[in-house]
Order: sequence, then C-alpha cells, then structure tokens
Amino acid sequence: MDSEELSPALLKAGQEYLESLRRLRLNPEGLLWSRVNELLPVKVNNGGDVTERLGDHATGDWHLVLITSAIDEGGPSALNQLLFKAYDASATPKEISPFIVEVMSAKSSFVQHLLLALNNPVGPIAIQFKTPEGQTITQPANPSSAQTLIGGLWFDRKWIYHLTGLRERHADRKRHWREFMQSVNALAS
Repeated sequence: MDSEELSPALLKAGQEYLESLRRLRLNPEGLLWSRVNELLPVKVNNGGDVTERLGDHATGDWHLVLITSAIDEGGPSALNQLLFKAYDASATPKEISPFIVEVMSAKSSFVQHLLLALNNPVGPIAIQFKTPEGQTITQPANPSSAQTLIGGLWFDRKWIYHLTGLRERHADRKRHWREFMQSVNALAS
C-alpha cells in the first residue's frame, strides 16, 4: 500500500497511551495502529482488472486499535465512557482522542483474523472489492510491503506496541475491570 507513514509524534503518543492505560490498571491484550483503507481511484477493464492508477497514493484516517477483555466484562459503552473520562482528566495523551480508539474484544473473530494475518510473512497479493453496481474489482497489493489489509484496515508490524493471542480467565477479567473502573473514577474525585 502506498501511504504516508505513521508520524513519529503518533508513534510516541501510542506508546504513552499504552503506559497510561497500564497505570490505570488496564493491561490490554493488544494495542496497535491501523489505517482506514481508502482505495486509489483506478481505471478498470471489462474483466474487472485494474488497468491504470489515477492517484498518487491511498490515504485514510489513523485509528489506535485497543484489544482488551475489559470490553467483554463491562461492555463497549462502559469501556468507552471510561476512556473518555481518562482523556478528559488528562490521564492519557492529548494526541490520542478517544474518537480514534477502536476497542475490540480479544475473543472477536476480527482479532483472530488479525493475529493470523500478522503472522503470515507473505501478506496479501491483491485486494478484491465490489463496486456499488456489483462489479468485482481486483487491485494488486504490494507483497513486499509489511502492511496487511484486514476488514478495511491496514496493519503493519511496525505499528504494534503489544499484541498477544492470550485471553484472560474470567476471574482475572472481572478483577482487572473493577480495578480499571476504580482507577479512572478516582481521577474524577
């Protein structure tokens, strides 16, 4: 994927975000950057193959993907409320708005696909998508790139701060959720 690189400022802010979450007693199973896939405009032949690229590069918004079993315990709404509360209390870096943090369960099928894909050294060789008219388009991907497209998001091994395939036991998950809630709520007091 031809794209802008993750800026050093965002790279540093992501590391600080992980450290601040850990100080707040949330130890995620994963934290990594992703970029929304916005495909290049292209010309397509009758067979659905790309014949010409019409743009310089594809760009998209950056998202910080937070993989945590806390979402299984407290639910996405409660987790997002706590992340906003921590942000408002300046307990997390101002460079990372809670609006760009994508929270996911370690048990989700998306995360399982992510783990498999990031362990695949070859990566995708083409991206297929359908136009609104139903035509299938095949756009070649750069197999030498370390970037991988999964579910409309680009991932790169260089953008990973922490990623495990491990899941917490139920008792640990409950305890960690309670500790995180108490830590964040204490900020507002």
